[in-house]
Amino acid sequence: MSRILPFNDIHRPIGKFVNIEFGNPKRRDCEGMGICNVELAGTMNTLRAHRCKACTVQAFLSYTPRNGKVQLEFRRRDIRTCTYNKQFKNGLFRIEEDVAFPEELIQACGLPAESSIKQGLYPIEEKGGRLRFMLSLGLSAKMSFSGITDSRIPTTF
Repeated sequence: MSRILPFNDIHRPIGKFVNIEFGNPKRRDCEGMGICNVELAGTMNTLRAHRCKACTVQAFLSYTPRNGKVQLEFRRRDIRTCTYNKQFKNGLFRIEEDVAFPEELIQACGLPAESSIKQGLYPIEEKGGRLRFMLSLGLSAKMSFSGITDSRIPTTF
């Protein structure tokens, strides 16, 4: 017996809970704007501890292959006031540097190989105690080692 899926189930995005560390990955202690590190929730990155525990929050990351966008959704109450005031001013989220996704996250969420989050300004939707925004994907021209990205490393050998 086959099951007929409702229309909404057909277009439901693929997603996972992730830990997001706010900041700039190229600055000491992740100072700055954007996303410093992203990893699957429940995984322990043994090579590097979070540089800013107060700036780390859990979110739901979903990917919709149809439009090639990644959506991040946070519970407002999980974000400290100082982080909220710094990162989400004027209804925009600013990412200062591209951020490469770790391979395990790419595989778990069905993202294209070598995906990254592109730098830029992203409008925030805040409703019902949640913050949500859509991110543009890029292909990483950088190599990433345990969340530390260095664009000076050659990508071809």
